[in-house]
Amino acid sequence: MDRTTFSDPTVQTALKRFVFLKVDADQHPDTARYFKVVGMPTLIVLGASGDEIYRQVGPIEPGELVQELSGLPQASVVVSRK
Repeated sequence: MDRTTFSDPTVQTALKRFVFLKVDADQHPDTARYFKVVGMPTLIVLGASGDEIYRQVGPIEPGELVQELSGLPQASVVVSRK
C-alpha cells in the first residue's frame, strides 16, 4: 500500500488531518496482537479516547480510503500495519 494507496496525493492530503503511525507487525508482534491484527495489511483508526473507530483489512483503493477518512473525527490516530 506504500507504493499505491499511501503514495496517492489525495490520500496524503486526507492523512494530514490525522496522526499517522506505521507499525511493522513482524518487528512488533505484541502490538499486532494487542490490536487483534489477523491479516496484512490492516489499517486501524483510533478515536481521541483510544477506541477503534475504523478498521480495514486488506488493500484499499485511494478514493475509497479518502472517502472513509473524510467521515471520521479529526482527533483520530491512523495506525497502519504492514
